[in-house]
Amino acid sequence: DVAVEATAGSADAARSAVAENVSKMRDALTQANVSGDQLRTTYFVIQPEYHDNGTVTYRATHAFELRVPVDDAGSVVDTAVGGGATRVDSVRFTLSEETRRSLRAETLRDALDNARTDADVIANATGVEVTGVQSVSTGDGGVGPVFESAARGSETTFEPGPVTVTASATVTYETG
Repeated sequence: DVAVEATAGSADAARSAVAENVSKMRDALTQANVSGDQLRTTYFVIQPEYHDNGTVTYRATHAFELRVPVDDAGSVVDTAVGGGATRVDSVRFTLSEETRRSLRAETLRDALDNARTDADVIANATGVEVTGVQSVSTGDGGVGPVFESAARGSETTFEPGPVTVTASATVTYETG
């Protein structure tokens, strides 16, 4: 998440300045092979700033989310800042939608297998037999990204760490 900020004596001047710097940042990112679908606006705001001396200035902020492969994250942050971004708000590491769906399906299969194994053990210990499934519900624990906030060295690098996928299943079995 990066942002471009500009301060000026009027709201229109702040908007104009931030628009110019956003254009420069986008050009730099395009030259670094960051496509338009990897960049999206997350918010835009112009707000007054009141100073002790009675003057008012206006701060415009245009914030973006950049979605790039983890190996490119550091150089993309450097490019964005070099191209006009004045803030780097956060870096989050997560999974692609395809990987997330695949891992969630695998996790749900494992949860259902575990539920059946537990039900069979409990049924055997209590002298009954599992004869079927009465109901099943699932819960999505989601994906737990790892956050990084500090860069080291002259070029920005990140250590992504693990990303976890969790899901749960509740099964009610019929016994006989």
